[in-house]
Amino acid sequence: MLHKETVKPGTLDLIKKLMRDQQINSFHLVGGTAMALQMGHRESIDIDLFNSGDFDSAQLADHLKTHYDARIKRQSGNYISGSILNVDFDIISHKYPTIRNIDPQEGIRIMSLEDIAAMKINAIVNSGRRVKDFIDIHYLLKKFSYENIMDFYHIKYPKADLVIARLALLYHGEVDLSVPVILKDEKLTWEIVKSSINSAVYEYDWMQHNPGFNREGNDNSEDTGRGRGGYRR
Repeated sequence: MLHKETVKPGTLDLIKKLMRDQQINSFHLVGGTAMALQMGHRESIDIDLFNSGDFDSAQLADHLKTHYDARIKRQSGNYISGSILNVDFDIISHKYPTIRNIDPQEGIRIMSLEDIAAMKINAIVNSGRRVKDFIDIHYLLKKFSYENIMDFYHIKYPKADLVIARLALLYHGEVDLSVPVILKDEKLTWEIVKSSINSAVYEYDWMQHNPGFNREGNDNSEDTGRGRGGYRR
């Protein structure tokens, strides 16, 4: 069941309307809104629609202006950004493999949490300024291990450097804390987010240097299921 309380009713109605539009039937919902609807951890206010192929951005932009009174802010190649009824949107061609098949939920073609985790790592590697990306990783670590998340990242972006991804998760010097994020857990602080991510990374590092022990300190040397590629799709 989707956590509809994380998205304003008008935004949710717009998402569903876009999902029914035959001009947009190859696109699916990704990003923070897709994650919030599935996990219920924070509010999200924008719409990110991705597909894995080329599309005619000029034609689609005209369609959005005609049928949704959209304000187009930028349109080029396989990319459109703008707003509809004061809801910001990005429509992008993202030519990378999906980790799990897209499973429509309540009329919404929504990206899996596995794919979203990989894309959140990619966003942090490319920017590292948005506090909401780190908050999302904090919550994703409650569902997946750090090793799993890095496996997802490697599957989706096979040419990506995992060392750089690790360093990006640990570097917080450019995170913009001035941008408000409305959380379900009002007690969550930035210090808690940083600590949970750092702990997950360092615990994984320790396990790699001590492969004969699991988290409880028990000898696990006969377990052949661990290590890169251990995630089972």
